Amino acid sequence: MELYHFPEDLLQIIGADAGEPGDLRELARAVSELSDLFVGKTPWRAEYAASPDRRRAYLSYYLPVNLPKVQLPLAEWLRDDPLRFAGRILRAIDLGAGPGTALLGLVDWLRRLAPSARPSAVELVAIDQSHENLKDAEALLRRFATRISEMPLRFEALRCDLVAERSELFPMAAAAGRFDLVIAANVLCEVIRESENGFDRAAALVEDAADRLLADSGAILVVEPGLRETARDLHRLRDRWLGRGRLHVHAPCLHEAPCPALATTRDWCIADLAWQAPEIVAEIDRLTGLRKGSLKFAYLVLAPAAGTTAPPARWRVVSDVLDLKGERRVYLCADGRWIVLGQLKREAADAFADLQRGDLVEIDGMERKGAIFRLSAGARVRIVTKPPAR
Repeated sequence: MELYHFPEDLLQIIGADAGEPGDLRELARAVSELSDLFVGKTPWRAEYAASPDRRRAYLSYYLPVNLPKVQLPLAEWLRDDPLRFAGRILRAIDLGAGPGTALLGLVDWLRRLAPSARPSAVELVAIDQSHENLKDAEALLRRFATRISEMPLRFEALRCDLVAERSELFPMAAAAGRFDLVIAANVLCEVIRESENGFDRAAALVEDAADRLLADSGAILVVEPGLRETARDLHRLRDRWLGRGRLHVHAPCLHEAPCPALATTRDWCIADLAWQAPEIVAEIDRLTGLRKGSLKFAYLVLAPAAGTTAPPARWRVVSDVLDLKGERRVYLCADGRWIVLGQLKREAADAFADLQRGDLVEIDGMERKGAIFRLSAGARVRIVTKPPAR
């Protein structure tokens, strides 16, 4: 599996903003406190960025952990139209931007495109309720802009409570024009946790963003933690948004039927990005017992325009290949259903063992055998695309 390598220049920029880590054990303790907060072990506190120790911990650990995640849905959005952003000004807004994590990931991804596919300039807007976060976002993006002079960046920070104040702020944010990309990364789970009607508020936030911020040809990128409950909440939100007809799903789903992962209580659908963890992340993992050997997250790419219809033999791989005694199995999703494809090792097609979570595959020659499907004689398994790593 190809690994994502975190850019060295971005590590230097982040390190300059975070400051010297000092005692690494104290930094690891603050990371553990943030982890407990994010996974629900401790009560939610939205103002965590106001603490200098937790701010430094977030910048040093969670910013590099979360930054690459936006790049997979970006690659999916451009898969059918690689020149979607070419030669024009790209406008993007991040809802609940934190210290600019997803915007940094976006700019890093854009600079890696072929020169003929890059936008001529990028206009970025960050919305967050934390003054400290917005200061960090501005400092990081301005430093990063000096490294990519061939693609000018313009940045605006807007302080706002996305739940209580967006009716006033969204029109202000879109005054210069609607956005090609609306990003909501690790924010819906926070909205859901903040109140008893948090699910409805999270749903309404994206619906309002689609109505008031998004260009007709644009997309909303939603990224959420890869935990069971946060991923399943996103599956439920997906079904609600699609059911209202305003938005269509472009990735990872190949269909707009109700999410089949919700048919049981045990399933959820996530992406898994292989990466080479930066040294400071690996060291904090060693001290805390956290594990960021790969980056797991749930995501959606939503747009007002419908996507192309997937061929009937195309499937999304939604699990790792399970290596059982004498056979391999893998979960596939398409056409509103999850299926299990299994094959004896002595009979499996060469491509079967190479399948990875997130792959798009075309399979000719499956037949049902009891509760699972198997490859028939002469079956063909073709990997159409694999998850990107850069």
